[in-house]
Amino acid sequence: MYKSLIGVIMLLISAVLYGAKYIAAVSGGVEHTQWSTEEFALQLSFVPVPMSVFIYLSALIGVLYFIWGSWDLWKDSQK
Repeated sequence: MYKSLIGVIMLLISAVLYGAKYIAAVSGGVEHTQWSTEEFALQLSFVPVPMSVFIYLSALIGVLYFIWGSWDLWKDSQK
């Protein structure tokens, strides 16, 4: 039960960080009046790489914990 809850919390953290990454990119170019794909990609390149690492790492941990918790729950229900 707690493993699944930890997995869901880690997935929530990953989703919040993912949103924060794009909000940070948009806030970097707030003084621009016109946006293009290239401009947004440039602003997104200024977002630190470790943030992306934490996003994918927390998503991976969340999925693994959720599967592990679901597996334990399924095994307990088979007894």
